Amino acid sequence: MKQNQQYKKFCEIIDKFAEIKVGVIGDMIADMFIFGQPYRLSREAPVVIVKHEYQKVVPGGAANTVNNILKLNGNVYPVGLVGDDDNGKKLLDYFMENGVDISGIPAITGRNTITKMRVMAGGSHTSKQQVVRIDYDPNMSINKELEQKIIKIIDALIEKLDGLIVSDYNYDLFTPAIIDYIKKISLTKMVIVDSHHRLAQFKGVSVITPNEQEAVRAVGFEHIDNPDFDRVGNKLMELVKPSMGMLITRGNKGMVFYIKDKKSVKIPISGSDDVTDVTGAGDTVVSVFTLSLLAGATCEEASRIANYAAGIVVMKSGTATTSRYELKDFILRCMDEQTS
Repeated sequence: MKQNQQYKKFCEIIDKFAEIKVGVIGDMIADMFIFGQPYRLSREAPVVIVKHEYQKVVPGGAANTVNNILKLNGNVYPVGLVGDDDNGKKLLDYFMENGVDISGIPAITGRNTITKMRVMAGGSHTSKQQVVRIDYDPNMSINKELEQKIIKIIDALIEKLDGLIVSDYNYDLFTPAIIDYIKKISLTKMVIVDSHHRLAQFKGVSVITPNEQEAVRAVGFEHIDNPDFDRVGNKLMELVKPSMGMLITRGNKGMVFYIKDKKSVKIPISGSDDVTDVTGAGDTVVSVFTLSLLAGATCEEASRIANYAAGIVVMKSGTATTSRYELKDFILRCMDEQTS
């Protein structure tokens, strides 16, 4: 009976995603996947030659967070930068075709779009495996004029938003001035920060969502034994002082949410621990967690729903998303397995 009530509550929260308006500011990345078959060794070097079959570009980084919210029927307003190149055009075209307002993503002349190119190789009847990744970083820094433009874009959007997600992949978007502006927003709006390398700079925001390695690195540890992980969590809470709490994803060890002034809540992994691909899973977690909170969930409920969503996307290859219907079905199956 209790699980039935919980499932009903989770479904009510998920159905409210369509009413939520979320801003996503961050590093818009083009994830390029090149698929092929390995068929012989090169005579030029001790490497396998991969015969090209096809390729595709999908939203990555903050753009993947935008895509996750889109696929969950949330209303999303992206803020970031792309270059005036082919990959930037593909990202903008994708969002326009799916009804996303792209006015907050200027295409900068002479700047290349951040791109992560992955070569995926495998036979016709096997899963493709990543054999190499090539990154294209920004070839120019953000100047003061562009910095102010980004601040003005956020300022024009913020009144109609229910909350804001920060998706920081440690490129050049988050200047001190933009970070300070975001911290001011967090005084009146819910701000959820997923920052890979500068968590400490977002002191006082609503919630931070690092993974285990990011949390350990942020507090200055080299590693931590599993039984002592609360040392990391408690120290990071003291360092960043989020107003609501902190969600740490721990791979096949599940998640743990640290509630302000309360004990941590540990959440075991949902579904199988036989993971296919973790690419972009953190983007799914912050998207579902934020939508759930803004839809009226408690921090623990939002963490559990996000945990279920992560269990779906890590079983998919590449940068993946989930839908409201897939999420509700997966939650029901997981709950049935727990009671059987």
